[in-house]
Amino acid sequence: MKWWMDARFGMFIHWGLYPTQGRGEWIMYQEHIPPEEYRQLAGQFTAEHYDPAEWAAVAKDAGMKYVVITTRHHEGLCLFDSEASDFNAARTAAGRDLIVELVKACRAAHIRIGGV
Repeated sequence: MKWWMDARFGMFIHWGLYPTQGRGEWIMYQEHIPPEEYRQLAGQFTAEHYDPAEWAAVAKDAGMKYVVITTRHHEGLCLFDSEASDFNAARTAAGRDLIVELVKACRAAHIRIGGV
């Protein structure tokens, strides 16, 4: 905790399927989209513009000391390859573990990385 208090400045990333629709993160709830229908968005979740090395570089250049990412969004999507759930990034159109990429990029940039 002391390290975190001393670090003072970091990047928090909150990401899920909702950007595929160009609307806010609570669309499933606010628009009353049934979970089965919402899960279909996984076919559109390509992570095409996901560039963890760029994210880490932006954090580093800004003087940030850490990055924290929501590894499993409240909608249920895991951004990592999970054996506990088939609703994960490796089984979306992205087809890969997005967390491992961010961890590698942050470590290469000497930025601490954590997930919630």
